[in-house]
Amino acid sequence: MLFFSRLLALIDHERGYPSLSHEGYLDCEPHTAPIPGENDVTLPQYPECAKLHVATHDMRFDNIDQQAACLTGYDQRYQQVSCGKYHGWFRTVLLDEDVGLYFESFNQALEQWGASPPDRYGFIFFMEPENYGHLGIHTFCGDDILFLPPGNGFDFRAPPKTSFCVVSIDRLAFDAILRGNLGPESAMDSASRNTRVIRDADCANLLRQLVAFLVRRISKKGVEGIPAGALQGAKRSLLELTGGIIGNALGIEGTLVKEDARYNEKVALSIRDFIRLRKGVGVGPAQLAEEFTISRRGLEQIFKTYFSTSPGAYIQTVKLNAFRSALLTPKNSAASIGDVAATFEIWHLSRLAQSYRHQFGELPSESRRATGTQKA
Repeated sequence: MLFFSRLLALIDHERGYPSLSHEGYLDCEPHTAPIPGENDVTLPQYPECAKLHVATHDMRFDNIDQQAACLTGYDQRYQQVSCGKYHGWFRTVLLDEDVGLYFESFNQALEQWGASPPDRYGFIFFMEPENYGHLGIHTFCGDDILFLPPGNGFDFRAPPKTSFCVVSIDRLAFDAILRGNLGPESAMDSASRNTRVIRDADCANLLRQLVAFLVRRISKKGVEGIPAGALQGAKRSLLELTGGIIGNALGIEGTLVKEDARYNEKVALSIRDFIRLRKGVGVGPAQLAEEFTISRRGLEQIFKTYFSTSPGAYIQTVKLNAFRSALLTPKNSAASIGDVAATFEIWHLSRLAQSYRHQFGELPSESRRATGTQKA
């Protein structure tokens, strides 16, 4: 822990991020406040933002799929579950090829899922200790850090005005740190393969403070304006800290928490994935009850308990999000709104327009005009 003490002495505790309060997931009151960012940029198409080769970049988004694509290699998918027009902010800070810092915030409640690249470790945490959300069906709060070994998946549900950070580290670089910290091959093997939730307020705060410190320094001078030795020192500090967090957690019983879902929890996640996989098409509460051999009342209770909504409402949310993504995809630019809707078995366009506007704060035609994919 000597390293942690020395590191704390180096960090300026002035906060570099605005305070972001949290609200409910599914109140369906429009959340329209913009997200703070330095550059007001909306990309004409995605995933151009995922091809950036600059050291630092800030972007703001009205298109949820554009923002999801910006976390390079994680194959992220977003789904908006609260109601209102979407505004998001994403910042990329690349120290070098080994270490990347990614920050994002948004004004709507989202479901976010994906997986770490096969050659990268990931650490995911909130930039505000007051933030909270759900990892799967379990609470994930400001004291938590999600450790993702290469190729491991994640599935978050986060309320509006949440601020995330992802520290992405090259596999070979981090393996070298783990070997130095963990020693025995068995400990190294366990740490490098299993997704973990590390529940440690001190470690979470220390990681937040170091990341904010690095970003403030880089924002003032740019990566190119920082001496090579100082930049390598910053990278080394981050690698040693994250490696130290894993090593420290392995030595404290109960700090590393595996998500071991009970039967009802597993059923809830299986039903949710079933709906997502089918994009809400051809799926109804009666079919779900039959498919998973549970009663309609049991199905309603599962959704109320784990997702704070009804099965029918969740199916509609999934279908509307899938329709919106398809509508704004460049390959569908020549298709009419009705043609795209038909692929989702949506036949009543006036009802679609009403539901779409309630969910996303604008009409389908307005979404198309904003992204340049307009077709009558």
